[in-house]
Amino acid sequence: MPRLDDLRDLIHGGNAIAFIGAGVSRYVDYPSWTDLLKQLAQAATGTGDLPLTNDAPWNAEMIRTLFEPQTKYYDSLRTIFAPKTTSHEVVDRLVSLPFRHFITTNYDDSLERADAQRGSAPITIEWNDETRVRDFITNIATLDRRFFHVHGWHEAPEAIVLSERDYAARYVDSGAAQRKLFAIFATQRIVFFGFSLSDVDFVEILRIASHTLGRGKPRHFAVLPLSDPKNEKSTRQWLNQKYDIEPVFFDPKNNYAEFIDIIRQLSGEIIESKAFPGGPDEGDPHRGQFGGSPTANGRTLTAIVTPLDNTWFSIQLVVASTDGKPIDGKVFFHLHPTFVPSVVEGHNAAGIAEYKLIAWGTFTVGVTFEKEPTQLELDLAMADGATEEFRSR
Repeated sequence: MPRLDDLRDLIHGGNAIAFIGAGVSRYVDYPSWTDLLKQLAQAATGTGDLPLTNDAPWNAEMIRTLFEPQTKYYDSLRTIFAPKTTSHEVVDRLVSLPFRHFITTNYDDSLERADAQRGSAPITIEWNDETRVRDFITNIATLDRRFFHVHGWHEAPEAIVLSERDYAARYVDSGAAQRKLFAIFATQRIVFFGFSLSDVDFVEILRIASHTLGRGKPRHFAVLPLSDPKNEKSTRQWLNQKYDIEPVFFDPKNNYAEFIDIIRQLSGEIIESKAFPGGPDEGDPHRGQFGGSPTANGRTLTAIVTPLDNTWFSIQLVVASTDGKPIDGKVFFHLHPTFVPSVVEGHNAAGIAEYKLIAWGTFTVGVTFEKEPTQLELDLAMADGATEEFRSR
């Protein structure tokens, strides 16, 4: 994937800034925007079932007016985004990458906590701290890593940008926010993760920066879901020319498993190799990444390898229960990254999930589950029917 290679080179060059949206915080149990509105509605009225429009800040505004007094609204935000002990490899891997700084619209401090686990002393900047913001923008190339919360954070909920009045105050009533963010977007290279680019007020600044600088090779990257491959060319052109963004797309099926695989590749855990059957595989990227065992928590992964001809082998992967407890929900098989797609959903029937494929040689398969944290791992060299020729490749 040439674009992924370019993104990896940019990140490991040490000059990029990560921009983190709510799609990342959901991995550590913070709500998406929709779930946040439901939680706020529940706190305000006792029910999260409210009629909503397609305008998210307006929906937040309508729910906010239900709080009386307003201090209860702030208390709810403080509670929802309070620090958690939850961790996840997506957040951990992102902060381990050599990004110069992190900018986020999220209200939680999961990035800082993950960075602290690495032995760092993270420094947080909140938008209303004008002295620190000025220092960050003017010395962005020389400062040690900062975590810049552009829409506020849980420790100061009164300054959080969520509802219509907040967006109006930040982006309509004053031009200061646009100028500060323009300075960053026009001079730095940004990589977006978990950010949908649907925030109209925010992405307009990207548009202005793009048109001000003029046409050229896109400066920024964004890792984005794309449900229909037929839209890839038009969507890429739209992002390139309107927002100066080069997208790295992933299929959002399978509980965003491909997004996680991209993060792993960026952190160097997956070694890209020659596609089958171009030669022996030079790396087995899933080895040791899914618990190291084909059996765990009442689940077991087995495989049967059958030669098709002198080159190819048929492989039947099976996940079954060992304790009589049926498998509920989807089961995902993580194949070698040379397969497209590399994460596939098994056929789950009668409590057994199966997937069949054709391969040239051995590799390690990982398994994850939609509704349970169990992980399984099997080196196909150990599978039933694996011949010496299959194992040697």
